[in-house]
Amino acid sequence: MSLKALEKGWKAALTNILEHLTDSQFSKLLFKLDKIPQGKKAGKAREQIPQIIIEYYGPEESISVINKEMMQIPRKDAAVQGPLIPFVKKLKELRQKNKATTSKSAADSGSAAKKRKLAADQPKSCKADKTDPAGPVKPKQKKTEKPNLTLKPTGSTKTSQTDPAGPVKPKQKKTEKPNLTLKPTGSTKTSQGQSAAVQSGKMKTAAVKKASKKKESNL
Repeated sequence: MSLKALEKGWKAALTNILEHLTDSQFSKLLFKLDKIPQGKKAGKAREQIPQIIIEYYGPEESISVINKEMMQIPRKDAAVQGPLIPFVKKLKELRQKNKATTSKSAADSGSAAKKRKLAADQPKSCKADKTDPAGPVKPKQKKTEKPNLTLKPTGSTKTSQTDPAGPVKPKQKKTEKPNLTLKPTGSTKTSQGQSAAVQSGKMKTAAVKKASKKKESNL
């Protein structure tokens, strides 16, 4: 039951309750309702008082106040308690429902606030980058190009390339050995012929000498 429906039914029930009070009980009740100014209570008919009570106390509090005062007067009989008890129960149920809703809202609000706090505590970089379980990823270093140390020699020497292991010695040109073979000139054949003739003459002379010596020995 909504609060508006409770208020509408309660006004009719309160009118019924006040009608069963004696004049003394009614006066005692009005005296206890100190929230209502005296000028609003004096000279009013009983039919007008329920509206004034609800106006100053509200539907929920007025049910609690009337229930308390009926216990103190006392009026615990069925004529008064009959119309009063159902609204006391409905008020209790409504308050429990409102309490549960409030607790749930508070819990949701607390959970949302906790999530926001956890999100705020996390470093901003963790939201954007995923961490590697193996460790932080090191930024890639740019390869620095080594300066070209090649020296261009002057003259006709070929450009030598540098070796990362060390400087390369320039290649030396093979020096061709001079051909020492002397080609015989045109007169070579002639000299060879002459030497052969001389040698042959020498051999003949030796043979003649040898023969002459033999003849001398025979004589």
